[in-house]
Amino acid sequence: ARLHVVRSTGNLTVPVLRSIALEYNVTRLILGAEKSEVVREDGDGLGDDPSAARLCAILNAARASWPGTLPERAKACLHIVDEAKRQGVAKKDLASATTKFMWFLQPSDWTVFDRFAKDGLGFKAPVKARDQMLTFYEALDARGFVAQAKEMQQLVDDSPFRGLPATRILDTLLMARGGRGDDEASIAMLRGFVAVLPETIREAAKALATTLQLRFGHDVLKPDARKTAA
Repeated sequence: ARLHVVRSTGNLTVPVLRSIALEYNVTRLILGAEKSEVVREDGDGLGDDPSAARLCAILNAARASWPGTLPERAKACLHIVDEAKRQGVAKKDLASATTKFMWFLQPSDWTVFDRFAKDGLGFKAPVKARDQMLTFYEALDARGFVAQAKEMQQLVDDSPFRGLPATRILDTLLMARGGRGDDEASIAMLRGFVAVLPETIREAAKALATTLQLRFGHDVLKPDARKTAA
């Protein structure tokens, strides 16, 4: 729903950014009005949430020059992180948050970075989150993430779930490998969700899941995994 709203408006707005930040548990990192260090000027249009407004401006501007490869995009995200700190939006690096916001602006051939996805990808990670982010996308690029996502998207679009982003299916898989979503309670909740779907949608979801499992398996994006032809 948030992705649809962003596509409809053409950019990120403060309410949507805060909604995304709350959903992904990063809203506390974006300084509220009382703690914001954003420099204010008369008529700056930043409203009553200057940090979020300034971050929206930084992110929307970055969209215009969004690079083409995963490593280049990671570097662009790092620039956004540094710019946000420089302009008083946050005191900590918004590394994971930035990749999430940019997904809503530019979802094609992109996925989000967080500690669960990092652990699920399985690579030797640097200590700092900002360096982990760069290495994460380098590892994804080396394992053919974009080609895998494109092939998967074709199968999704041939199903009743046309338009469902395949990149988020892969993201969910990585997070489960990393320890979020593969526990007994999470699996029980997912089964409960499927159980209350209308029958036609439930059966279509199962059919698509089976097709994706048969085509890609659970080892997709692991080291030395099958490479998708370019």
